[in-house]
Formats: sequence, structure tokens, C-alpha cells
Amino acid sequence: MRYIKLLPALAVTFMLSGPASAFDILDCPQKQKLCNTRCELSNIGEETKQSSCKAKCLGERTRCSAQQGVEKAKALSNEAVDASKGALDKAKAFIDGLTE
Repeated sequence: MRYIKLLPALAVTFMLSGPASAFDILDCPQKQKLCNTRCELSNIGEETKQSSCKAKCLGERTRCSAQQGVEKAKALSNEAVDASKGALDKAKAFIDGLTE
């Protein structure tokens, strides 16, 4: 009976197992939930296999979150560089205006 509850997740799993772009629209928690559902469906009644599979899902979640952190840090550092260039240009123009 509890596996009937997994049917909607199974449908989503099959829809997202096609092109990579469909899977890429999910965020890290959604990807982990999908991975956990795949583990439950492919290892029905085998708790040990489910646990090891879910451990792999957790590892993927960690990697995904770390990658998102790296991308966010890069974006913020680029913004900081752009802002500092703008501030430097303004300071230089101010000093040039004083010395003329």
C-alpha cells in the first residue's frame, strides 16, 4: 500500500530520465528527493540497498550544493570587481579634477 504513494514520484522519475535539460531545471533538494525515490523504487523491500543508494544521493546533494556555492561566489566576486573598478574610475576622475 505504501508503494502506491510512490506512483506520482515514479511518473516524474520517468519524465525526467530523458533529456538532461529536464533534470537540470531541478534544484539540489528536488534532485535529492528524486534520487531517493529512485532508490526506493529500484530496491523495494531491500533496506540495505536503499540505504546505500540514498547515501549516494546525499553525496550528490552535497556536490550539487557545493557547486552552487562556487557559482554564487564567482558571481559575487565578479560584481565586486566591477564595483571596485567603477569606484577607482570615480576616484581617479575626482583627483584629476582637483589637480587641474
